[in-house]
This record gives sequence, C-alpha cells and structure tokens, in this order.
Amino acid sequence: GQVVSKPFVAAGQRLMLNVDVHKAGEAQVEVLDKAGKPVPGFDMKSSIRLRGQGVEQAVSWKEANWKSLAGKSVSLRIQLRHADLYAFWIESSQ
Repeated sequence: GQVVSKPFVAAGQRLMLNVDVHKAGEAQVEVLDKAGKPVPGFDMKSSIRLRGQGVEQAVSWKEANWKSLAGKSVSLRIQLRHADLYAFWIESSQ
C-alpha cells in the first residue's frame, strides 16, 4: 500500500521513518511537488529501499539530499510492501 502526506514546507537535515518491514518487504519514499509530481532525484526509482525494523530509519535517495528541499512545499508518497508505518518526522541535526 501507500500513504501520501499532506503538503508541508521541507526543512531540517534528514527525513526519518519509524517503520517495521517484515520478511521480503520494503519501504520507499518519493517526494512530490505542489502539483503532485515527483521531484527530480527524489522519485521512487531513486529511493533507497528500507528493510528491517527500526524506530529511526533515515530515508535516502541515490543522488539527492533532503537538505536541498529546504523551503519548498512538498508532500511524501510512502510506498509499503509487507511493512507497517508508525511515523515519519524531520530531524534538524544529524
């Protein structure tokens, strides 16, 4: 399944998830612009898959960095396969 967040202004150093990924599962995050289109470099193909259980899993992309989105209005599309999402948040420092 998937979850799409409400729009918000990006800030902080990195995006974090509290997610429980079950065996053979994964979680990925895509960043969407105001029009609901993937932001270049933050699309699902560029998202590094999260696996395993973790209350603080940092989300990353192959060639993009969360900090570069500062001040932009975005929303998140969180794709889950055999996974349970409990929360997401932005950390202001690493």
